[in-house]
Amino acid sequence: MPLFTDWRAAFALLQPIQNQIEWYSFLMTQEKITAENINAPDQLVQVRADKYQDMHNAILKALPDSAPGSTFNEIVETVKIHLSPKLFPDGKSSGWWAKTVQLDLEAKAQIIRSNTKPLRFYRA
Repeated sequence: MPLFTDWRAAFALLQPIQNQIEWYSFLMTQEKITAENINAPDQLVQVRADKYQDMHNAILKALPDSAPGSTFNEIVETVKIHLSPKLFPDGKSSGWWAKTVQLDLEAKAQIIRSNTKPLRFYRA
């Protein structure tokens, strides 16, 4: 005797598993980039390349060319207008991404940290 007489009922039970498999496949196929950390040179993190690049461009647009520069909080607020709404809907997770990219850009000497309180940053 078949367990399900209606194929729709069987499909409905399998759908959550299929969604999990598709989500896992999506995550595994995302292009990654290695981000450095100026404060911890041995700490490298693999992050999504599309989000990294979008935040990278937004930070460089938001930062001034010279000192005194912008505080991190000013950067976080300013970058939101430059971010893709598809990658960062309503600015969600933009603070984490801004910090990750800021530390990476410092490590790669693309931005400079002023020795001030609060810390300020500007393009190299």
